[in-house]
Parts: sequence; structure tokens; C-alpha cells
Amino acid sequence: PRPPTLVPFIQADRDPAIRRGYSLSDLVEPDAKCRFALSLVQRLDLTALHGCYSNRGVEAFDPAMMLALWFYAYCEGVTSTRKLEERCRRDTHFIYLSAQLWPGHTSFSRFRKNHLDLMGAYFIELLRMAAAEDVSDFALPAIDGTRTDGYPSDSDSGLDQAHQRRGWP
Repeated sequence: PRPPTLVPFIQADRDPAIRRGYSLSDLVEPDAKCRFALSLVQRLDLTALHGCYSNRGVEAFDPAMMLALWFYAYCEGVTSTRKLEERCRRDTHFIYLSAQLWPGHTSFSRFRKNHLDLMGAYFIELLRMAAAEDVSDFALPAIDGTRTDGYPSDSDSGLDQAHQRRGWP
């Protein structure tokens, strides 16, 4: 539920079929992960996030849209603001979430910087909501920098010994 606000956000309208002759909803599968991410964000109480904005200056992108984009981006392994900007221009799922508004990397960076604490709290709530719907077991969500198994270094994988045998540096 969107709280009443005096802040004029740039609205994310995903179904302006009259203007374009098609709807963004037509381009995304009904069971796509981006739709699920958006539905979760739409169920959050974003009063605290909306409260961070004033009605001075230029219109801001809708914080719900920005949060949904960041949540979906993290789910897809995208953490770079520049890569997120590019995905919003080229990837149908990101275009759907951004409603073809194409926020720039600076907008993404400022949003993350200004709302990092809130984003963490919202992401935890989003994960809880997803787990409650049995979307995933989330056996190892690591949002706190927890180290997990990864690819071994050259010394651990034995590549350095193979290189030495061949006389490679």
C-alpha cells in the first residue's frame, strides 16, 4: 500500500498500451521472477522510505520501483550501478520493472547510498515473504559478508604446480 505523499514521484506505469501500442506486461511471462519481485515489493510498507523524500527539487524516481529494481538485480547477481543501468535498457525483465524510465547509474548509486540501511531491512523482509511462499528454502542467505565456498586459488587447485612442471611463470 502506497502511503499518501506530497512528493511528486515519476510514476512507473507498466501498462500504457495506448501510447505504445503494446504493454510491457505483454513482454514478460506471467510467472517471471521479476513479476514476483515486484509483487513482494508492492506488499511492503514503504512509509519509512517515502519519508526520506521532500517535495523540493526535481521529481525523483518512485522509490518502490528503485527498490524492486535493486532487489531483482541482487537476485540476478547484478550489483554494479552501471550494469544495472544497462540491464534497464536491454533486458526485458529490467525494462518491465523500470517501466521504460531508464534510471541512470547515478540515480541507482544515490538511491543505494541514501537508503542502504532501509534497503537491508526491506531485503530481509522480502526474503522472509518469499520463504513464507515456499519460493526457495534460502538455506544460505548471506547478506552480512559471510564467507562461503568459492573457486580455489591457483595454489589450492594445483595449477601452480602444473605451471612449474611446464616451466611457466
